[in-house]
Amino acid sequence: FTLDLDEVFQSVVRLTVQALDMDDCLLLLYDNIEEELEVMVDFNRSGTRDELAEPKTTFSLFEYPTKRHAMQDLQVVILRYDATNDPIETEDMRERGVITRIFVPLKARDEGIGLLQVDSTVPHRLFTHRESRMAQALGAQAAIAIENARLSTETANQVAQSLVINDLSRAISSTMDISVMIRIIREQVPYLTDAQDVYVALYDAKTNIITFPMAARKGVEYSIDQRVLGVDEVSFIIKNRRPLPLGGEHPSIEEVRRNLGIINGEGSAKRYLGVPLIAGDLVVGVLAVRDEIESRPFGLNDQRILTTIGTQLGATIQNAQLFAEINERVRDRTYELQQERDRLDTLYRVTSELVSTQQDMSAALNRALAFIAETVDADEGVLLLYDVGIERLYCHASAYAPVDPEARGKHPAEMFGEWL
Repeated sequence: FTLDLDEVFQSVVRLTVQALDMDDCLLLLYDNIEEELEVMVDFNRSGTRDELAEPKTTFSLFEYPTKRHAMQDLQVVILRYDATNDPIETEDMRERGVITRIFVPLKARDEGIGLLQVDSTVPHRLFTHRESRMAQALGAQAAIAIENARLSTETANQVAQSLVINDLSRAISSTMDISVMIRIIREQVPYLTDAQDVYVALYDAKTNIITFPMAARKGVEYSIDQRVLGVDEVSFIIKNRRPLPLGGEHPSIEEVRRNLGIINGEGSAKRYLGVPLIAGDLVVGVLAVRDEIESRPFGLNDQRILTTIGTQLGATIQNAQLFAEINERVRDRTYELQQERDRLDTLYRVTSELVSTQQDMSAALNRALAFIAETVDADEGVLLLYDVGIERLYCHASAYAPVDPEARGKHPAEMFGEWL
């Protein structure tokens, strides 16, 4: 008894060949999304046949009617090499030298999870009703063993993923540096989702601008130009505040985009999954993965992983943005207070100068003018006093003026004083 999936596959094909006294056994698992069968193991009893099907080879049920019939009815189907039978299967049997082929459905909980294709090269071999029932029973037992092993494997994978997600969440929440968060996402998300590309988009609600601080393909970063909120995939996720999965053939990506009113912004991607980064009532961005090779859609587990990470990332990004905004306000206010302190210091110096140099008021006024000009960072300064005798303003002192007063003529302030 084992829960290792590969060992279960090997045990199933060996026991099937021995129990039914056949030559070859092909174990295929059913993909109900793509409507195809995928080869897991191709076993030859004698070990002499070279033409074994490669693992991961797929057979579309739309192109193989006999396999489709066996999967739909979940009943054993027996084929003899005959030109009147399914031409596709007949040709394959001819190439392999097969006389009799049996399709045994793998049924678990009244649902088909796969198929055993069992071949015999012995002429005139007859299969009785008893052997057919035995094959059906073998298929049911094999399906249970495979389901148990798959469940065990999936559980172990989910536990491992949960540990990684927890570590990732702690790492994200422990920093206020968005660049550090992005580096963590770039390194971990492709591993968790088996994605080719990953990117983070940030949305500024004030300007309606979407920027892409990080985009990576197989660990290598590349750039995506910023864009205005529109009708592409990222904009759809932001506007609707919900995940967007794309991929598969039924319906196709183009059909889904057309139905949702989306204009392609992901190029030649064959599958795509994006989730919103939500913080409170705000959408601050999008976390997305995509693939230009694999067309099978990202699954519910992938969506769960991205949503979990996205929730943590959205809140942390908002906190980082608020922290940066507060820091900027503190800097601005500190600068304002510094200026206010400088002005008060200048006023104090001017007042002290006037009080301490009452015997030489002219010198005190000159120094006071220099202090004020320096404080306000002025190039020039002029002090105008009012002469009650002539009832007009005159220039008493100037700061940063040429040494020779005749070299520059009258200061504009003097002309203003004369006019007044």
